[in-house]
Amino acid sequence: MFSRELSNINMLVYEPEPFEKIDEFTRSMLRENEIEGVIPIGMENNNILIPISNLVPLREYLEMFEEDYNLLNAGFFTKQYERIIGRTDSFMIPRGEVILNFAFAFINPEVGALVLPVVPTSHSHFESHSLFEFESCIVNVIKEMVGRERPEGEKEMPKPKAPKEKKKKEKKEKKEKPEKKSREKGQTFKKLKESLFSGKGDDIFDFEREAVLPEGIFVIAVRSTGAEYPLMFGPDIIGSDESRCSIAFPGDGEMEAEHASITLARGKYYLADLNSRSGTLLNGQPVEPGRTYELSSADLITIAGEELVFSRRSQ
Repeated sequence: MFSRELSNINMLVYEPEPFEKIDEFTRSMLRENEIEGVIPIGMENNNILIPISNLVPLREYLEMFEEDYNLLNAGFFTKQYERIIGRTDSFMIPRGEVILNFAFAFINPEVGALVLPVVPTSHSHFESHSLFEFESCIVNVIKEMVGRERPEGEKEMPKPKAPKEKKKKEKKEKKEKPEKKSREKGQTFKKLKESLFSGKGDDIFDFEREAVLPEGIFVIAVRSTGAEYPLMFGPDIIGSDESRCSIAFPGDGEMEAEHASITLARGKYYLADLNSRSGTLLNGQPVEPGRTYELSSADLITIAGEELVFSRRSQ
């Protein structure tokens, strides 16, 4: 729960309950990536710290418009919220961890955009509101402003700046950057692989010398621990036997010694279930043994209760 006693104008403090678990995967996503529309977090004594010193509370922002309140509507912020949710979805962050609560919603005054806290715990969704409640709060504040007279001597607050557009120049430069040849990538990984595995007998990775590797590095991240396993050569075996699997969960009685595999072919990654008893799920749907399924970034693989996220890391 948010601790108002411990909070001040510079920091919101969220104190997890004793039974509440930290979502290590989401925490690592927030630590390693700057997600637009999401306030970065810190940790201290198991408390989650949310810095808000450079942000303006949403209510205060609405009141800045004074006579121009009619320019605002709840739909304006709804669209911004949907964009934030779209970004967090792409990082496999559960929607319940994005706190849609009018009391904890802020505006970045530099760009005039909505920013929300993400609290990576199992019960933080209790602090969140529905979109309807959120919009209702905005509408009520705007209604309060109607016909309200500014007290004598009160200074007019500066009008918020319009949202800045993304720098077109940077986009253009990125597009103009020459792409690395896939063959060069293959040669680089071939040398790395040969230096690591030369003279070790059987090659569990079955590396193809001329394999076309996709742009960027793909990884499997374990949601419960935040651990990441780079997928470089393939196939990668997922299971409980450490001696045979590159992604291993030793001691997991529900997982087969070799439960599933991820294979690289023609620049794409594919998931297969290795005839396991408990099965494999891809985005909540059962995987049919003997078939391969193409993976896309942010796909969720569930094996024996373990949630694994397939995602791309830019080079």
